[in-house]
Parts: sequence; C-alpha cells; structure tokens
Amino acid sequence: MFEKLTLAERDYWFIRSGRNSGEFFKHFKNSGLIAIGHADDFGLNFADSLILEDADKRLVLSTALVQMSNETKTPSEIGSTKRQLERFLNHIKTDDIILTVNSDNQVLAGKVTSSVYFGTTAILPHYIQGETPKPCHYNLRVNVEWGKVKDRKFLPYVVDKTFRSPLTVSQLDKPEQLQALKHWLFPVYFTDNEACCTLKISTNQGIQNRDLSKLSLALDELELLAEYLSEKETFDLSNYQKFAKDNRDIYQYTITAQHVFMSPGHQNIQVFGSFRKQQIFALLLTYIFSATPLSANEPLEGSEVLSEQHIELASNFVNTEYGLNSIKQKLEVIVPEEDFSPSAEDREEDQFAPSVPDNHTIL
Repeated sequence: MFEKLTLAERDYWFIRSGRNSGEFFKHFKNSGLIAIGHADDFGLNFADSLILEDADKRLVLSTALVQMSNETKTPSEIGSTKRQLERFLNHIKTDDIILTVNSDNQVLAGKVTSSVYFGTTAILPHYIQGETPKPCHYNLRVNVEWGKVKDRKFLPYVVDKTFRSPLTVSQLDKPEQLQALKHWLFPVYFTDNEACCTLKISTNQGIQNRDLSKLSLALDELELLAEYLSEKETFDLSNYQKFAKDNRDIYQYTITAQHVFMSPGHQNIQVFGSFRKQQIFALLLTYIFSATPLSANEPLEGSEVLSEQHIELASNFVNTEYGLNSIKQKLEVIVPEEDFSPSAEDREEDQFAPSVPDNHTIL
C-alpha cells in the first residue's frame, strides 16, 4: 500500500485541447490521449501509430523549421513553435502529469502512459447516432490515463494562472505550483521526509473560527498520537493519556497546513518525522476523514504497520475528544478520493499506440 503512495519524480505540463478554448477537450478525454497539431501539414510520411524514435523526432523538428521559414514566420514565432515541439517530442515522458481545460471551466488531469507517437486516424469524441462531431487530426500524440473532470474553481490559483498563457505546451515547474498541484492531485502521498495529506472542505456556509480551531487541535493530536504509536505495536488508552498529558504542551510539532480557497476549498497538510510516524498519521487521518481509508494491514517489508483494531481505537479517541463528527458535518470535510496513484507505474514500454477511434467511439 504505502510504496504505492511514494511520490514519483515526474514533470507536470499544461497542454491546450486545441484552439477555441478547448474544442477537442472531449475528444482527448474520451480517446485517452493528448495531441498537438504543430506538425500536421508537413507532409510527413509516418505510419499510423508509429512510436517516434530519436531520428524521427529530429526529422519532425527539421521539417517544421523549413516549413515555417518558407511561410515567412517571424523568428519569435519560429522559436516559440520549436520550443513547444521540443517539449512534446523530447521532454514529456511516461508517468508525467498532463493538465488541460475547456471553455466550461472544467479541468482534466491525467498520467502519461506512452511514448510520443504519430497518429493519422481522426480523433473523435463519444457521440450518438445522427451527430457529426468535428474530427481532430492532430498527428503528434501521447496516451493519457485521465482522471475525473473537475471544476476549475477548485484549482490552486498558482496553477490556474499558468493556463492564461497562449502557449500550447507549458511546463509547471515553479516550487509553489508543484506543491499546490501535488496536494490537489494526490490526497495522500509520501516524500523522502514528510507525509503530505489533503482535506477537502465542501461547505458553502461561513466557517466559524471555533470549528477551524478544533480541527487544527485535532490534527496536532493526530501527530502526537502518531509519534506515540511509532514506538508502539498497540494503542493503550491509559498509557497514551499519560504520555499526552506529559508531552502535549512541550512536544515539538512538525505539522504545517495551508488553506486554499476556503469554503469550499482545501487544507494542505505536511507532517515530518520517521516513515513509520508518517504512515500512522496518514492511517489515522484517512480513518477519520475518508470514505475509503488506507488499510493498516497491508504488509510493508514483511510486517503490518499497525493492526486495524488499534488504528480504530486511536482514531475513535481523537474523534470523541475533539467532537470531529460534528466538525465533519459542519465543514463537510473529507480526504478526497484519488484519481490515480502518486507513484510511478510498473509497465513495459509501449510498442505501439492504439488506433483511434476505437469500438467505443460511436455509441
């Protein structure tokens, strides 16, 4: 379980879904890919679904430069197009994250699952008999495992403002962008030295400061409890109460939190310490706030982290002590469900790309 929550090293990209404010958003979502049209009219004679090798990529770039020069493009236009082609051809890789948006203020995030390839088959969205959707003929493509469509208003501002760039392909690489984006995409994940968790607050009502204070105190208690349990195999209430009484006011808490678009919005949480402490904190948090909590019984290097029974007892103590049932109801607070794992996927390199449309294109 937990090795699947270790954040992979990857890059994050924003790619436009065609012109006219995302006209091919549904095409890409339904077909499980993303594509750009920067090499469509160059007369390239590649077979459909050909995975592009280095020599093929160099040919695409050189052909593009010749074509643009013949079209009397300005040096700045040529340079911009060249850089975007280079990003798509040479820098986007398997397990990278792609984001795209449409004119309905919807955002889609997905994980790259193939190398870049050349496609000649038209890309179409799902449609019903009698409809005639506009086909997308963009040739340069990568396959993407898309998550759920989300409302753009919940996207962190530091990420959203990148979408105002006119570029087709942009990299999200600023530290503040990456921190917010990782929390938004992955509700629970681990880095080398911290557990990173996200709470989603869905209420549209005004939030009382008292409720936020109780929530903050409960999160502090979860860290203290995780520290205690990191040295124990079981939860003993009386022993913990003594430990808490002796340490609650002097313990060096590491937990930090950021509020993003409060009411509704997210609270991003980081906890530092031993990996076992991080695991237990995540277990406790998801047990209390998630519809699908992490399992305490998943083996990690041959042993369980902590028995489900003791996670339940410890969580129930915090729940009762801080009145979390009432706070959860008032704030409508949960640990969101993830669309895909933060870890890298174990898969063989694709030898071919699927032909699009497939049997599900026409309904």
